[in-house]
Amino acid sequence: MTEPIAQQLTLLETEGVVVYDAYYEENVLVIAPLLCVICDNPRASQLLNHLGGAANKYCRSCTVDQCDTPHLIGEERTRSKTLQCIEMIQLQPTEAGKAAMSKEFGLRDVPNFLLHIPADLFKSIPVEILHTILLGLCKYFLKEVMPRLSKAQKKELLARIRAFNLSGFQDKVHGNVCNHFKSFVGRDFKAWAQMAIFILLHI
Repeated sequence: MTEPIAQQLTLLETEGVVVYDAYYEENVLVIAPLLCVICDNPRASQLLNHLGGAANKYCRSCTVDQCDTPHLIGEERTRSKTLQCIEMIQLQPTEAGKAAMSKEFGLRDVPNFLLHIPADLFKSIPVEILHTILLGLCKYFLKEVMPRLSKAQKKELLARIRAFNLSGFQDKVHGNVCNHFKSFVGRDFKAWAQMAIFILLHI
């Protein structure tokens, strides 16, 4: 499926496409290089042949391992290194060997023609905010905070939320956050992140 897409993207960037311009009433050459790809984290991992956030090497940008020290940054992933690793996986004589090496590199052994287009996808996919911040840091921060609060602290927290001026907020936290935080979605975590610095002070 990616082969015709990769061919079209390569053509647009290297040779261009002749189209008719109604304003000038003549054919013009359109060259359109790929500047960036906007997608969520699961799709970004798929585009880069990465195994995803649940993999032992969970980062699509570097080779940090779950066993490494927290906050450690691994070796940067690049197109050339990724293609070399995929080739090494493919050269394994057995399926078990391929699976083991795939786990070691954190990469999928699947055809991906998008890794061969002129644009470097490793440099063209920005950080995706929803899963990285709202469903990442904010979600796990909330999951850590709530179970640690006493009954009195939760009561005070709810009182502070009810008293908080939400008139300038596009999204609002609804219901009992102490009981319903596990079912929050992105907009809820966004509202929580904006007010948390105020309502959690001195609790």
